[in-house]
Amino acid sequence: MNNKRGSVIPAGVLAQVTVVDGPDRGRRKTMRSRRMVIGRKSGDLVLRDSKVSSTHAALEYVRGDFMLYDLSSTNGTFVNDDRVAEKKLVNLDEVRLGFTTLLFQVNYKKKPQHPKDKVVPAKEDIIDSGETEIDSEEYVSSIDQNPVAIPEAKQIYLTVFITAGPHRKQTLKSNKESIVVGRVNSDILLKEDKDVSRKHALIEVVSGDQVFIRDLASTNGTFVNKKRIANCRLNKGDVIRVGQSEFSVRVEVLPR
Repeated sequence: MNNKRGSVIPAGVLAQVTVVDGPDRGRRKTMRSRRMVIGRKSGDLVLRDSKVSSTHAALEYVRGDFMLYDLSSTNGTFVNDDRVAEKKLVNLDEVRLGFTTLLFQVNYKKKPQHPKDKVVPAKEDIIDSGETEIDSEEYVSSIDQNPVAIPEAKQIYLTVFITAGPHRKQTLKSNKESIVVGRVNSDILLKEDKDVSRKHALIEVVSGDQVFIRDLASTNGTFVNKKRIANCRLNKGDVIRVGQSEFSVRVEVLPR
């Protein structure tokens, strides 16, 4: 391993990529080196997704920013549903490759020092030869909004009150910080609502008064108080609609 200056992300900068949908859902990769290659056959994050190209995309730390580059993939690289060749990523951007959706998270403890030279990814130079710090990887069941901060131990109690749709009058409960709403293999399972996508929306609980909802590139959209949203903070009494289903949420966060 070569720890030469410039090969690793500066101290105080933490970036993570979490698979929130697709065959590898639950995998989380923390970047240590300045470049992470994503692909189906080679790279730093190898995905078991048949629609992902052998070497699909590269994420690079460039002058204090994180840039995503498509590596001439067959099916394209999308950021928040827009197809891109290259794109500067910001915290909580969603990246879609094939059937896989990645959630990008970054946090800066201090302002990064920008290197003078910009490094542009080369197609023939995408495989890590072991000359940089090794990125760390883990499986997670929930997604923290702030990947740098160490959260206090807490117990989440989320209750969903369904007021319209095929599951009307049902009450669903979850004790996770990250709750997927959908029709298949979801924490809030709305399997009788055919207008709900397989993985429709993601609810993130940061604290008792900080609850966020994010649409997961659903077919029919996610609505809060009749307004279509990509992501937003939920307030007490908000009415959420996915497909034909309407519901509200109540959250309690207690110390363990």
